[in-house]
Amino acid sequence: VLPKVVHALNPTSVLDFPALTDICDGVAGNPPDLHDAAVILVATLGHQELKPTDMRNVTQDYLKVLTILNELIHDANFVSVLRRVPGISQALTRLRAFRQGDRGDATDEN
Repeated sequence: VLPKVVHALNPTSVLDFPALTDICDGVAGNPPDLHDAAVILVATLGHQELKPTDMRNVTQDYLKVLTILNELIHDANFVSVLRRVPGISQALTRLRAFRQGDRGDATDEN
């Protein structure tokens, strides 16, 4: 599941329904890299320093992670793993206060 999550977070990748379903199906199998996938998702919600040539977009990263987490939150095993990931509380606190997006005030408010 880790390669699928990493691919989904690539700035040139589109996180569409088939890709999201593929990630969810992979998590359901309780793969050995489930913890690593959860760590990547949490790290993406952390503080990001972008370089001028970086193709990534923080708001896009956050939206992709939230989309993935919104689906995976229904998997009890994943939730158990996610709760043990270091930095999850800080990442969620940072996300609640995030107001630096490039999608406008309405998006930041939500």
